[in-house]
Amino acid sequence: MSNNFNVDISNLTTSVFSMGSLEELDLSNAYAVKLPKNIFQNSPGLKRLYLQSRLTHLDLSNCRITTVSEETFSRGLRVRLRHLDLSGNYFRCDCDLLWFRAWLGRDADVFSGSWAHYQCRNFRSTDVAKFQMNEQVCLLSREAIVITMVVMVLLMMKLTLTAVVFRYRWHIRLLLYEVFRGTGHNPRQGYHFRYDLFVSYAEEDVSWLRRHLIPELEGRQGVKLCVHQRDFTPGQNIVDNIYQSVQDSRKVLMVFSKHFARSQWCQFELALCLSHVIDNGDALLVACVDDVTSSTELTPTMMAVLNTTTYIQWAEEEDVKASFWARMRIVLNDAVP
Repeated sequence: MSNNFNVDISNLTTSVFSMGSLEELDLSNAYAVKLPKNIFQNSPGLKRLYLQSRLTHLDLSNCRITTVSEETFSRGLRVRLRHLDLSGNYFRCDCDLLWFRAWLGRDADVFSGSWAHYQCRNFRSTDVAKFQMNEQVCLLSREAIVITMVVMVLLMMKLTLTAVVFRYRWHIRLLLYEVFRGTGHNPRQGYHFRYDLFVSYAEEDVSWLRRHLIPELEGRQGVKLCVHQRDFTPGQNIVDNIYQSVQDSRKVLMVFSKHFARSQWCQFELALCLSHVIDNGDALLVACVDDVTSSTELTPTMMAVLNTTTYIQWAEEEDVKASFWARMRIVLNDAVP
């Protein structure tokens, strides 16, 4: 019905457009003073309506409109409009509505309806004309924002996973080691060992070694121990001393204590010994000389060892001592010929 100057469309009744299948109607440049109210109430399927060159008053109130873009109202239409009612709609205040917010503040006399009815439905008690948003955020498209968020989430997941793996790296290595131990060839088979046990301990625990460990193992059971205060080669680099002594020993015995947890050299020895036993398919022997298992000072590596290795607990009570040496003999019978 475009370019129709013979019939005054404003005189048509609602029955003319009572077509349920009507989807598109072109009334551009048609003669009409005013379209009757509710003229399209019997056209529920209407999706597109063209009113170019004639539209001056438009009521779109309570239509559940969520956004109004610059493409919705052309520049020419904005110049002709004298009355526009968009009150009562479901405006979503975001980047897409910034243009409409600016128009609403610039041509307030065109808009009718209570200002209270121009509300942001996604921000409680906020007028459309007053809502604030950093326009720098809106420079990115919605797709770019989604991609950025996905990349950030994936990056955070990767960093978290990396941190967890690093934090529990010895747990993982020891668990895998226990699963696959014994399936490969022992590279040290036939090796000539100088010592039966390499003992890793903190300096503060040397009195325990002298009073209990050395007399029992070397004096009564004939086990040859490597004790760094006594057996390390003088003048040689301490790292080389540790490495060579571990290589020359059948087994490694870690003496865990709170002092051991605080010593950086002990932690270095522990990491080196763990790598050694894993690389050679060997077993690590662990003795705890105090209540180290309940200590908050335990390092992650020590926790990994205690969680994956059966350790022997020492205490001054006679029954605990007897149990300690009995279990130690069982371990040594398996470890030392």
